[in-house]
Amino acid sequence: MSTDQTLQIWLLTGLGMLLAAAIGFAGGVLYERTSLRRLARRTHRHATRLFSSLLGQLDLLTDVSQALAAASQLRLASRQIGELEACRTRLLKALTAILERQKNDGQTASHLALNPPSRNRKHRPTPIKWASVPDSGQDEFDERCEAIAKNVALLIESASAGEPRGGVLLVRVDRVQQLRKRFGPTAAAQFVRKVGELVAGAVRPGDFVGEYAEHTFVALFPGVDLCEGKQLADAIRRSIRQYHFHLNESGPEVLVTASLGYAQCLPEDQPDWVLNRAQHALSRSERRGRNQLHICDGTRLTHCPVT
Repeated sequence: MSTDQTLQIWLLTGLGMLLAAAIGFAGGVLYERTSLRRLARRTHRHATRLFSSLLGQLDLLTDVSQALAAASQLRLASRQIGELEACRTRLLKALTAILERQKNDGQTASHLALNPPSRNRKHRPTPIKWASVPDSGQDEFDERCEAIAKNVALLIESASAGEPRGGVLLVRVDRVQQLRKRFGPTAAAQFVRKVGELVAGAVRPGDFVGEYAEHTFVALFPGVDLCEGKQLADAIRRSIRQYHFHLNESGPEVLVTASLGYAQCLPEDQPDWVLNRAQHALSRSERRGRNQLHICDGTRLTHCPVT
């Protein structure tokens, strides 16, 4: 092989390597940009899920800590007390860091973005064509849950840019097992149906009301901000509290109450996220007592006393 041929081979090889390197560099830049976009979207979704999980775990830790504090037979060694104090310090430090970061990032601006003043709205939300929900029954439970999730997705998607996404309210009849033992399954079912009728009668035209689970109802409020959602939820609670339940026209009055949990929808919400927050608020209300209402704005739970 001559010297010229050798030089040509080396030159072609070098050009090929440079071309491959250029293609690889361009592909790497493009992948980095797209992967960063995906990472940003995932980070927001994961942060929302992590926060909901954090609230649930903190509630659980609170209940366990209160139970341990009330246990008279509990005796901790010095080493265990030191470990507990160290855990408390780490937890307080972590929670303080979260709160300070939110304040520094402009918590007030985020609150206004979530709850714009009503006077700035230009139009009412377009009526939603809700998906039909199967009648109550164990065999239709999965289909009913799927239909409810679809309607929650319609609720979130119905809002225009800058408009409130609406909210989800769960209403569960209190102590149904006691009603069944005292008055029988038929009478208890009658009380539950009446609560559902009261919920349906207290909402606005265009809102959705359906059965979510056993003796539990769901109401969907399109286009409401946090303040309006709270008012609607409280109106439903008031309609149940003020109603006089009877076994029959001449029978004595029966105490029938309900617990309520409301969750405001967020711009990047998924149906299961907002339903989980509403369920979390409902669980807190059930633990607090009868006719209780908790509101979740996406970051914290607020108890609404009976007025």
